[in-house]
Amino acid sequence: MRRTVINRAYYAAFHSARQALRNRGLDAAETRFHRQVWGHYLTAEKASQTSESAWRSIADLGLWLQEERLRADYDGDASWSGQQCREVVRRARMLVAHVDALPAAPSR
Repeated sequence: MRRTVINRAYYAAFHSARQALRNRGLDAAETRFHRQVWGHYLTAEKASQTSESAWRSIADLGLWLQEERLRADYDGDASWSGQQCREVVRRARMLVAHVDALPAAPSR
């Protein structure tokens, strides 16, 4: 059950972040797309000067969540306490809040 919490929290954050990139004309290829999504935020290539730190915060949170999701999916010995699960969900919500707070994508 706790592995599912980790997985769903990650994917909720990931899809929010990916859609925001799509709205800005960026996307990821069909392979290694998780790494590419977080890479776009890490390089902050579409960020304004005022939003650059928010983009990097999104990348940091996304990469941390991805590591937790990978452990949940592939490490049979990994376990999480209820408090740790709440922390994962809290960080996923924080990532989505950062994405929602980004300046609107320019109109095409």
